[in-house]
Amino acid sequence: VHNSVTLYRLPSGTDFRASSFTLDIDADSWTFSWSASLHSSARAHLQRSSIDERVEVLCVVNGVQLRLVIESMGRDRSFPEDRLRVQGLGRAAFLDDNVGSFGNATERTAQQLMSDVLTVNGVSLGWTLDWQLTDWVVPGNLWTFQGSHIEAIKDIAGAVGGYIQPHLTDQVLRVLHR
Repeated sequence: VHNSVTLYRLPSGTDFRASSFTLDIDADSWTFSWSASLHSSARAHLQRSSIDERVEVLCVVNGVQLRLVIESMGRDRSFPEDRLRVQGLGRAAFLDDNVGSFGNATERTAQQLMSDVLTVNGVSLGWTLDWQLTDWVVPGNLWTFQGSHIEAIKDIAGAVGGYIQPHLTDQVLRVLHR
C-alpha cells in the first residue's frame, strides 16, 4: 500500500507532503495524537504568530480529512536530509486549554450538563455533542467539577461507563458506550 499524506496550514492552505506520519487514538483518548516528518523548509510556514496560538492543520490521509493542531516541532536529522519532526493532537485539544469550575444548581440531564460545560458564561464554545448514550437525570447541586472543559466532559461520560471520541473534522464530540 502506498499511502499519501499531505498537511495544509490553516487558514492559508500552504501544503506540506509528509515523508512519515503516525496517528493514534483509542477508547481512553479523547482526541488524536499524531506526528509527522516534513521537509525542513516547512518550519517557516508552521511557526506560531504568538506564544499562545495553536497552529491548526488539515491533514489528508489517502483522501480522508482530519483537523489537527501542532503541539511541538523539532529537528529530525536523518541522513541525507535535515527534516522537521512535528507532533500534535486533534483539534479537541482546544477544550483542554482553560480550567474552570462546573456544576449544576438545578436538575439537569447528563446531556444538558455536557452542553453547559461547552459554554463560557452561557456562550457556546462552538462545540456540539453527538450523544449516543442513554441519558439520565442529575439532581440539582449534585455534580461539581474543577478542571478543563474536556476533563469535565470525560467525568460526566465516565459516570456511566461512556467515553469521548472526536469527529475527524468538525467541532463535534461523540459520546459513546464503552
